[in-house]
Amino acid sequence: MNQNALILTILNQHHHEQHEQQNHPHQQHQQQHNHPHPIQNQNQNQNQNLNETLNLNLELINFLLDHGIDINVSDSDKYTALMLACRNRFSAVVKQLLNFNADKNLLNQEGKTAMDIAIENHFFEIVKLF
Repeated sequence: MNQNALILTILNQHHHEQHEQQNHPHQQHQQQHNHPHPIQNQNQNQNQNLNETLNLNLELINFLLDHGIDINVSDSDKYTALMLACRNRFSAVVKQLLNFNADKNLLNQEGKTAMDIAIENHFFEIVKLF
C-alpha cells in the first residue's frame, strides 16, 4: 500500500466501524422499544474501543504527517483525508490536517469541498476553521 493512501485507509476504517455500529439491529430494537437491553453494555464497550482506536490512529496520522506524506492524496471518489475527517466528524484530525496546510479547495467527484461535506454532516464546530 502506498504510504500516502494509508491516511485515507485509516479514516475510511472509522467510517465503516461507525456505520456498522449505528446500524446494529440490537441497537435499533432497543431504541424502538425504549427498554434496557443486554447489548447496551456491549455498545458502551464498542464506543470506548472506537475512541481508543481513534486516539491511536490520530497518533499514526500525526506520525505520517510528520514524515511528509502527501496530505492531499485522494481516493477513487476524489475524497481527501480532510474530506473524510469532515464526513466522520473527527475534529482533532481536521484541525491537524489544516495545521499541515491541507488544501481546503479540492473537489471530490460530486464537486464538493471539505467544508461542503462538514456542513452536510452538521459539523458546524469545524466549519469556522475554514
